[in-house]
Amino acid sequence: MTRERYKKEISLLKDEVYKMGLLAKELIEASTKSFITKDIELAKSVLDKAKNSNKLELNIENKCIQIIALQQPVAKDLRIISTCMKVITDFNRLIHLAGNIAETTVAIGDEPFIKPLIDIPRMIDIGKDMLDKALSAFKNEDLSDYKIMKNQADLAYGLYEQVRRELLTFIIEDPKKLKNASDLLIIARFLKRIVAHAYNIFNRTIYMVTGNIILDHEDASKLMRDIL
Repeated sequence: MTRERYKKEISLLKDEVYKMGLLAKELIEASTKSFITKDIELAKSVLDKAKNSNKLELNIENKCIQIIALQQPVAKDLRIISTCMKVITDFNRLIHLAGNIAETTVAIGDEPFIKPLIDIPRMIDIGKDMLDKALSAFKNEDLSDYKIMKNQADLAYGLYEQVRRELLTFIIEDPKKLKNASDLLIIARFLKRIVAHAYNIFNRTIYMVTGNIILDHEDASKLMRDIL
């Protein structure tokens, strides 16, 4: 294989991973919209589109393995391939989370929410924005949004704790509200995981670009000061 063709394969692999990320983004947006608007048909369409995510992940993983086996890449190319193998797992789990949200939406049906939705829509907006930033970072190898990502993650985790405390209070004060409160708590947990996966994708992209493995916020903050 010529050097040009090899580089083309790496580029095509990265493009395919990015497209999987776009699918995850599309389904997260659709599932959260279906939840907020109680659009059962939209939720069902998400469930239908999410069916083949495991197969999609496996196909991309096999392509990564083939390139490694046949070309024995080193340095940056190897980091790109290994990052692709990692982030497709995050994208697959995001697609599953979209399915989980859609499934919960269908189960809730037209039941009224136990309380006006205030913090959950904020978590949705943060998660979608973080996923946008993570996808952009992966595609363009641009790490400039790191501080924003960190702050958004911290904010989302704080909102989750606030939602959890409020809903548990509802349950304690009136056990009859257990089902409705639990539905919202489940959604909040899914949204927290969406934020975690978006942040994880960004951190994996830091490794792809710099070769540095991020273990915690402090490590990442020091690295970003050095390279930005």
